[in-house]
Amino acid sequence: MTGRANRLLGLAGIGPWTTEYIAMRALRDQDAFLPGDLGIRRALAQLGQDGRPAAAARLAERWRPYRAYAFQHLLAVTIPP
Repeated sequence: MTGRANRLLGLAGIGPWTTEYIAMRALRDQDAFLPGDLGIRRALAQLGQDGRPAAAARLAERWRPYRAYAFQHLLAVTIPP
């Protein structure tokens, strides 16, 4: 997480999910990943992987430094046509 994104955690009402999402979308952090995101949890479960946040974070380590792309891909491939 970038220094700018990390400072967001100090704001009331801003948690890890929001911080990572802002890092991915607004700050264009290619390595941002939201392991607790419900869409990711469901996508991983659909693909036969453990969808729990800790397991998702471990799995995503191999996708560094492009975890944001993996995040988008996982959401895209599991959305019904």
